[in-house]
Amino acid sequence: MSKGLLIVLEGGDFSGKNTQTALLAKNLLSLSEDNDLVITHEPTKHAKELKQRLKEETDAYANAERMAQLYVEDRRHHCQRLIQPSLYT
Repeated sequence: MSKGLLIVLEGGDFSGKNTQTALLAKNLLSLSEDNDLVITHEPTKHAKELKQRLKEETDAYANAERMAQLYVEDRRHHCQRLIQPSLYT
């Protein structure tokens, strides 16, 4: 099993994460002969519902439990379908 590296970029919306990800990927690929690079982002599975609820909701705490559930489910889905398989290939 080869060693991998998981890099996470965090930041608010429109803070430059996509730009930094592209630059980082370009530099990493130029440093290695191994072109096995996976780039992903969240939210994935529940993105449409999450965005719609955030757009429509006026009270930030009205559906707090459901919003938290959606985020947790999304993170679990993302880890199971994309991150874990990439780490163990």
